[in-house]
Amino acid sequence: MIKFMVVEDQSDISTGTITIEPPLRTAVSSTDITYDDVPFTVSLTNDIQEYNIGTTNLYAYELDVVEVL
Repeated sequence: MIKFMVVEDQSDISTGTITIEPPLRTAVSSTDITYDDVPFTVSLTNDIQEYNIGTTNLYAYELDVVEVL
């Protein structure tokens, strides 16, 4: 699997154009791109984990992570 990163916020999704690094050597079709359920690995950046219970009994859970490359 080859990994690429989108590097511009101004990519034009309406035309199907995104800017990535490293640049591609050849064009790919949209069927070759995974954009849903993308697997990634993260690691905790500290030991702090917080949660709250809202008025509708829904939990809000927060932790700080960084992607492992």
